[in-house]
Amino acid sequence: MIDGGKAPAGEFEIKPDADGLFTIHWLTNGTSTDNPPTAASAPSTGAIESEITAASAAADPASAPEPEPSPAAPATADTDPELAAVETPRLVAELERRGFRSPPTKRARASAAATEPRRSKNAELDAAAARGIVPEKPDVTLHANHHYQKRFDRLAELAAAGDWDAVRAYECTGVNSYAKMVRQYRDRLLAAQAASTAVV
Repeated sequence: MIDGGKAPAGEFEIKPDADGLFTIHWLTNGTSTDNPPTAASAPSTGAIESEITAASAAADPASAPEPEPSPAAPATADTDPELAAVETPRLVAELERRGFRSPPTKRARASAAATEPRRSKNAELDAAAARGIVPEKPDVTLHANHHYQKRFDRLAELAAAGDWDAVRAYECTGVNSYAKMVRQYRDRLLAAQAASTAVV
């Protein structure tokens, strides 16, 4: 009201009531008609703001501002604290004993990754066939080796017809990578058939 020019006076004082509320008394010529303050007792701006805050909190506790954390007791996060990579073993052991957890260092993660065996695509296909999953027929896209597609097609036809003796007897004597793929496809068909028969 003062900033907008609608206040009846430029100064005021706050008087708390018995019911916990407060009353604003506008000062005319620097004095209040109820209880004119002396120069020594005139409230400062900071005191007035403190009175307004205290009176508002008394009237509506939910609107009271939350107290700031004391410097002696900093606020703690709800999440689990996580230690940085500390090189002192005794410090790490003590903090872990108190419930902190230390993330693995880069060296430890690299060592763990190095010890894990790498599974190749062929190993995954072999494992799938051992579980009874029929392998997909390879598709030869390279025109120079497209004649190998007929071999894959023939093996797929024999497997679909259930002629497993013919699949087992099918031979491919080449030594290049496509000949190896034909033999692998044949062996995986047989492995998948054996696994499915064992389940039944």
